[in-house]
Amino acid sequence: LVSAEQSLNNRIGIVVWGLWSQTGAPTGTQQKNYQFAKDSFTGLNELNAKLGARIASLETDLDKAGVPYTPGR
Repeated sequence: LVSAEQSLNNRIGIVVWGLWSQTGAPTGTQQKNYQFAKDSFTGLNELNAKLGARIASLETDLDKAGVPYTPGR
């Protein structure tokens, strides 16, 4: 059963655990949960791209300013 009250983690779990030992095609419920989770992440991809560009810009500014390299950068 697909309800609006389910968490995203729960929906992904339904798909993953349901397919773990299944050899056939995903069920309708698994497909609906997968689609809902996929649609929930569309904004996340855009945010990730913007953050990546901002971090690259910040690193360039740090290099121009002569800031020493630090681990993780």
